Amino acid sequence: MLEIIEGEKMSKEIMELENIIGKGRIIQTPNILKLYSIDKSNFDPEGMPIGIIKVKNTIEIQKIMKFSNKNKISITPCSSGVHFYGRTIPTKRSIVIDLSEMNNIIKIDERNKNATIESGVSFLQLENVKDNGLLPLFPLCPPENKSVLTSYLEREPILVPKLEYYEPILTMEVILPTGEILRTGSAAVMPSKFAEYVVPFGPGLNWNQIFQGAQGTLGIITSATIKIEYLPKQDITYFITSDDLEDLIEPLYMIQRSLLGYECLLLNDLNLLMILESNKSENKSIRQKIPRWILIICLSGGDKLPGEKIKQEEEDLKDCLKEFKIKPSMTLGGLEKRILSTLRQAYKGQYWKLKLRENFQDIFFITTLDKVSTYVKIVDEISSHLNYPSDEIGCYIQPLVRAGACHIEFTFFYDSSNDKQTQIVRNAYEKLIKRLFDAGAFFSRPYGSIQTNFTYQNNPIYSKVLKDIKEIFDPNNIMNPGKLCF
Repeated sequence: MLEIIEGEKMSKEIMELENIIGKGRIIQTPNILKLYSIDKSNFDPEGMPIGIIKVKNTIEIQKIMKFSNKNKISITPCSSGVHFYGRTIPTKRSIVIDLSEMNNIIKIDERNKNATIESGVSFLQLENVKDNGLLPLFPLCPPENKSVLTSYLEREPILVPKLEYYEPILTMEVILPTGEILRTGSAAVMPSKFAEYVVPFGPGLNWNQIFQGAQGTLGIITSATIKIEYLPKQDITYFITSDDLEDLIEPLYMIQRSLLGYECLLLNDLNLLMILESNKSENKSIRQKIPRWILIICLSGGDKLPGEKIKQEEEDLKDCLKEFKIKPSMTLGGLEKRILSTLRQAYKGQYWKLKLRENFQDIFFITTLDKVSTYVKIVDEISSHLNYPSDEIGCYIQPLVRAGACHIEFTFFYDSSNDKQTQIVRNAYEKLIKRLFDAGAFFSRPYGSIQTNFTYQNNPIYSKVLKDIKEIFDPNNIMNPGKLCF
């Protein structure tokens, strides 16, 4: 664990920085520093920051970045009220820049279906665009205080697998380690505000993709223009279920190839019940009534002829499934009325992944749908060998770009106060990283020291390219050092 060294509270650098941004702005209260030294990941060491600054605007960030770059003081940015995977835990003597108070929704453009927001805007805040007849692009039931931009920058999959939503960020404003401002896409041509008609590409490169997945190692994104959608006028949700995952793969391919539906995702029964807040005593009886795997597809209609559109999609859905033994249903053991509304909002209260046990560990990666059954078997095999019950593993499969690929996510639940449970999950995690990688899993978002070290050691060319990019943007390595491969 990194600790504050003797006399650091009154170090020369801290005093100079206070003179720049204002007395009392650097938080060094031990119990608050402790909160920023950990997150919900238990497999990464704690990292005590030397100070925390809750910034209020871009100018403050520029001043901090210029000073830190000159004095080679590390910066760890964060913006959400909740953190997982160790990405905001300092690994060196760092100042944490907390952007959670930069939470203005700058503009909502209903006509062009976009919104310009600051990095501290949460999914709970963005939900309010429903009052304007709009709908945010949600990942799977995000915590209510999760930063929207953090989610999008980390490439968390959207529940709507259309190609046009794969990249939800249009333009962004980035503060580089030098303190300079970089605006991407059409926002670059307007120094005072974002362009009215956004184009995400340029100048020259698609800069958005460079900063996505970088975990704050290249700069700090302060605001962005993001895609939103019109709130459907009518919806019908169908469920296609089976105890055998293989039964659902080809139908899912067919549905997406036919361009049917809006939200479309595949969950196992454990994840579904936790999302719907069924208590532990109810779970056992409900799980006996529903199959292990549930494919959810929502047919939606907009302003123009919504009923006719849904009717046509219903016919097409039944037509593309007629060759399979499984059939779509509008009921699911009495749970059907709660599902769509839950998927279209931030998750209120205690995060659903913390309902079974006090902690969890995710393993997620990109693959193709035809391989998911193989990965499920690997996970079941290793977990059973280590005495972790396979029926207590959550699984979420999200088709991407009309099922051209998919995101698959396994969740292990455990009590971190129980050393035996913690060690079992850690062993399973370490073994699965290697076994899944050898089977072809693409860890596009490696988090934590265990997965990061393994992923980049086995991708030396990729690591070299990332290091070259890092050298261009942050030659002094002040931005979130220790994350990724540098």
